[in-house]
Amino acid sequence: MLTPHSLNLRAKKTLFALSYRSELEVEPNNAFGSLGSNGTWTGMIAWLKNGVIEVAVGDFTMNTHRTKLVDFTVPIYEAT
Repeated sequence: MLTPHSLNLRAKKTLFALSYRSELEVEPNNAFGSLGSNGTWTGMIAWLKNGVIEVAVGDFTMNTHRTKLVDFTVPIYEAT
């Protein structure tokens, strides 16, 4: 199972390999993001939408609502 710690290590290694300089933030509730009944987003999707972060790394599930808001890449890593 991927934990916030293991995700951070993978993100740091990826950013280093790509020679990016960045700061890593951890969403306090470890929430990827969901759309509330009032039309607002939570979690990392909200951070992306509101410009708090530019890139989110995680085991996101692509769904119709999220793909209307953010761009997804092909998986870099898949757990077996």
